[in-house]
Amino acid sequence: MTADVNTHEDTAVALLEQARNTVEAHLHQLRDEVLDSTQLFEMRIALQDACDVIREATRHIERVQRSVEATE
Repeated sequence: MTADVNTHEDTAVALLEQARNTVEAHLHQLRDEVLDSTQLFEMRIALQDACDVIREATRHIERVQRSVEATE
C-alpha cells in the first residue's frame, strides 16, 4: 500500500473514532439524564455533525477502495 492509502485509512479511522465518541457520549447522556430543550438541541446538532464526520470518513474509505481495486 502506498503512503497515500495509509493516510486515507488513518484519517478514516480517526474520523470514525471521533464520531463514535460523540454518539456514545450522547447515548449515555440521553439514557441516563433528564435533559432540557437546550441540551437536546445541542445533542441534535452534535449528532448531525457526527453524521457529517461519518460522511467524510466514507469518502476516505472510498479512496482506499479505489486504490485497492486498481491493484487487484
